[in-house]
Amino acid sequence: MADVGVAGTEDGLLAEVRSLRAEVDQLRAEVRRLHADPPELPTADVTASGATPASEGDGPSPTFLSRRGMILSGLGAVAGAAAFEVAGAGPAAATAGAMQYGLSNDAGAASTGLTSTASDWTYLVRNTGAGAGSVGTASSGYGVRGDTSGSGQAAAGVRGNADGISAYGVHGVSDRGCGVRGETSSPVWPGVWGVGVGNGMGVAGVCGGVGDTGARGVHGVSLDGFGVEAESTNGPGLRARSKNAAALYLQPWQPFLNLSATYSVGSVFVTTAGEAWFCVEAGTPGKWRLLASPGSAGAFVPITPVRVYDSRWTGVPGVTTGLLTLGGPPRTVSVAASRTKTGAVVDANAIPAGATALTVNLTITATQGSGNLALVPGGVASSTTSSINWTASGQAFANGLTVPIRASDRTVNLLCNGNATQALLDVTGYFLGK
Repeated sequence: MADVGVAGTEDGLLAEVRSLRAEVDQLRAEVRRLHADPPELPTADVTASGATPASEGDGPSPTFLSRRGMILSGLGAVAGAAAFEVAGAGPAAATAGAMQYGLSNDAGAASTGLTSTASDWTYLVRNTGAGAGSVGTASSGYGVRGDTSGSGQAAAGVRGNADGISAYGVHGVSDRGCGVRGETSSPVWPGVWGVGVGNGMGVAGVCGGVGDTGARGVHGVSLDGFGVEAESTNGPGLRARSKNAAALYLQPWQPFLNLSATYSVGSVFVTTAGEAWFCVEAGTPGKWRLLASPGSAGAFVPITPVRVYDSRWTGVPGVTTGLLTLGGPPRTVSVAASRTKTGAVVDANAIPAGATALTVNLTITATQGSGNLALVPGGVASSTTSSINWTASGQAFANGLTVPIRASDRTVNLLCNGNATQALLDVTGYFLGK
């Protein structure tokens, strides 16, 4: 620092001030260049400032400073502040000590603890802007971990509250890992517990948008227990609904049951062949009943009997009538519409699309000679069995049958293996395979 002489005039003082300002600017420039230890500052000689030193034995006395002394003292303060600025310019070193606000703190391998006996909260982070109140990140551990040693419903490792309509109490997002993971070793308490009050939802899982066929709203995995458990005292334990797809999908996994495993009553198993089995008796493997398979007829729907055909009708559009005779072509009959005694249509879809089989009463009347009729699906032209038989002319018989139909057009064929007969067909129910 340049030696500045004592000024005797006002002009001299102004010159000194300008010189000191120039030196302060130089110090500030040097501070900006420094990244390590602060510069060593010269010790100011109080007597050089023109102050009158206290005499020995006089006791404390006020110190009088000239204007030059005050200027030099201010320069020392500026230099001290500059040194402090150098020391605090970067992140706090990786060492234990007081936490500094507004700076990045690095504790190294040490842990930082905050203990409180408060009944409300110990640590509050509030962000009134659009950013996060608190962010926890980790390379391989937990970004946020909540522990509790309390008991009862009021104790929680992590609790999230939200007041807004579209706000989230706890929001977990992940590209490949778990957004939120709950873990417990208790046989009573779950790893994640959601409570819905009033019409609220305790836990809601939402998957991706349209086309995200691999997304999962909720995914439960278990080695020996239940992947997902639903329980209710008065309402449904589980409600599933879907607008454009199946409400519930049981994914086939094995070609058949694991016969060495133990099953409980109520278990349902779907094979890769499309067979659905239901356990009716617990055991290893227990007793099972086949509910449905690709070869089964489907759900049976009984109906009030309706007439769908009478060979004695005359003048009915689109309906072939008259005696069925030996050697004649198969008589194709549509079973879709119910009709009056004269053949007029009552319900064009009394037997709905998707029906695969029927329960019927087949009646023959005004027989000639002897013979039989076979009732087969539409498109079938021969049969080695009979559905009803007669042995003489003028007989009338009825027989109850369960027969498959051609589902594509809801038709059956009548095949005559005898002299001749009239035939009537009434439907009492159908199997819906769709």
